[in-house]
Amino acid sequence: MERTTSARTSAELEQAAGRALQAGDFATARGLLDAWVRQEPGHLGAWLRRAAVCRQQGDTAQAFESLSSALKIDPRCFPALLMVATLLEREGDLPAAARQYDIAIAQAPPDERLDVPTRAALEHGRQLVAKHARELRDFIHAELDVVRGECTVSEQRRVETFVDTTLRLRKRYVQEPMEYCYPGMPSIEFYDRAMFPWLAELEAATPDIRRELLSLLAEGAPGFSPYVNYAEHMPLDQWRELNRSPRWTAWHSLRTRGAYCRALGARACDCRCIFADTAGQGAVALAHGFVFRAAPEDAYSGAYRDREFPASRAPCPRYSVRLRLSRGR
Repeated sequence: MERTTSARTSAELEQAAGRALQAGDFATARGLLDAWVRQEPGHLGAWLRRAAVCRQQGDTAQAFESLSSALKIDPRCFPALLMVATLLEREGDLPAAARQYDIAIAQAPPDERLDVPTRAALEHGRQLVAKHARELRDFIHAELDVVRGECTVSEQRRVETFVDTTLRLRKRYVQEPMEYCYPGMPSIEFYDRAMFPWLAELEAATPDIRRELLSLLAEGAPGFSPYVNYAEHMPLDQWRELNRSPRWTAWHSLRTRGAYCRALGARACDCRCIFADTAGQGAVALAHGFVFRAAPEDAYSGAYRDREFPASRAPCPRYSVRLRLSRGR
């Protein structure tokens, strides 16, 4: 004669509930699990099993009740979070289900540690979350259409990027410099063309730049050296093929302390200043295929600012200048 549920220990109730579940007797298993959670209300596994049996019986309300008790014990319990999401989806509340799947995904262990059914449920959740995010994005953009005409192209892009990154539909790109990280610079993901009004004039000078560069190359002007130039004992990795290679060279004229005109030998140095930033934040000039980018706080400022250059030759006399000319294969 079996002992009553109240007389059994928690271990006995767990074992008896397991046997009932194996036999497909959910009603008996439910009664045993009810007794178990009454006897041991702080047992996480008991509440999870009871939730599963209630779900199997179609008692959604009690399943949610059991999962609520489980999450009070462990708010990050992945099985409980995932089961809540599946129940919400079964109830037809897809927005709530998507939000709950998103929470469960954040607590999920690596896929390789999950059994096949759980992994499939998690993957289904990921798809539902992504679908819901796309639908939400489309809704937000549709609502913004009424004011879109009041924004510039740049402002529209910023709003769209904000929405997409907030919904985690795109990566948030930030500067990740490997070497020279200048503090205080704005984190601008995409530099809009409108920020550079001098681009059109610079682009219009492309034929002149190309002609002057080809002239230098044809004359075999000295001064070109490999752009990648590391000692052989350095860890070269992806640069090994190009290290000290003549296939990718550059003219680093400032290595000769700014004497870029003298580096051209007998050639006339007819530098044309394409523009100078009137805000005092930078300048660009062209000379014989070189692109000069100058800035008030350039790394070379101490050596080259306020040097005496002839007005017809200096790219911008009051700025320091960095110079690089590269050629490919």
